[in-house]
Amino acid sequence: MIETTTTISLSEYNELKLHVLKIPELIKTIEILQEQIRFLRNGKNSGTSHTSPSHQIGRPNAKSLRDKTDSKSGGQPGHEGTTLR
Repeated sequence: MIETTTTISLSEYNELKLHVLKIPELIKTIEILQEQIRFLRNGKNSGTSHTSPSHQIGRPNAKSLRDKTDSKSGGQPGHEGTTLR
């Protein structure tokens, strides 16, 4: 094994020290993101788990693309309904 030594300046040392101090914070962020990925890959959502919709990770915030009408839902007046015979 060949050993080499490198000399760095004080400013480089301080910069390196700042990066090293960020490592625990980055590890925690990675763990949180991995947990979110596991949750999303399991296909769990508020319909398949006990998670409420407001706490669901990755929930869509999209609203309906349909236009509002004045008609009430269900069968409309004057429409002849059909049933199984």
